[in-house]
Amino acid sequence: LTELDKFMLHRLAEIVEEVTEAYEEFDYPTVFQTLQRFCAVDLSAFYFDVLKDRLYCDAPDDQRRRSAQTVIFEIAKALCIMLFPMISHTAEEAWRHLPSWSGKPESVALADWVKVMGQWHNEKLAEKWRQLLMVRDEVKRALEIAKNERRVVNPLEAKVTLLADEKMAEFLRRFTVPLNEVFIVSQVEVLTEGTHPNAVPAEEFPNLLIGVELAPGEKCARCWQRQESVGKDGEYPDLCERCAKVVRKR
Repeated sequence: LTELDKFMLHRLAEIVEEVTEAYEEFDYPTVFQTLQRFCAVDLSAFYFDVLKDRLYCDAPDDQRRRSAQTVIFEIAKALCIMLFPMISHTAEEAWRHLPSWSGKPESVALADWVKVMGQWHNEKLAEKWRQLLMVRDEVKRALEIAKNERRVVNPLEAKVTLLADEKMAEFLRRFTVPLNEVFIVSQVEVLTEGTHPNAVPAEEFPNLLIGVELAPGEKCARCWQRQESVGKDGEYPDLCERCAKVVRKR
């Protein structure tokens, strides 16, 4: 699994434990609020938003795409079980659309409660990603300013330059998941020297400046990112290098 997918399994483990405790105490408002917040904030506003590029554009058998599908499956299965006491018909309908697996109960009503695997817990990784999500919020604010100033129209076509001190730069470079995927932009550059004409100071990180501009290169017709590799493939001149490889493989 990728770092991001491991982080989401950690979040799922936390949610299962919170919901289980609330159910045992007959605290149904907490169950509902916890699951609603997880679906709206963790999944819709973050995880699923980041995964769109990977799921739509990578090859069907790509390891990163399969990693995402694995975690989405675990999340969907767990949500069906945790939501069944509240919205039984919806949970049952979703359960029937889940892929089959060995020993899958015919109905979610017959399923055992969610089992949290020990390896899902990874507090060290979770803390690392919580800090990155704070940086992501700062980047989103800088992108919004760039949109208002008409420097970019669609954030997906932007290049983000992070001007940071050595400690922050080292932290950002440690992520194995591409930062442009996390920030949902075309390109990300991390620098410890230099300036940027439109740099916006981060509110939560005193030693971080964020510059936003239209990414160099042309827009890929498939992933919609601006990449300098667009136009260099003789067979697929309107695609970036990554998309051309996927299409050629098919």
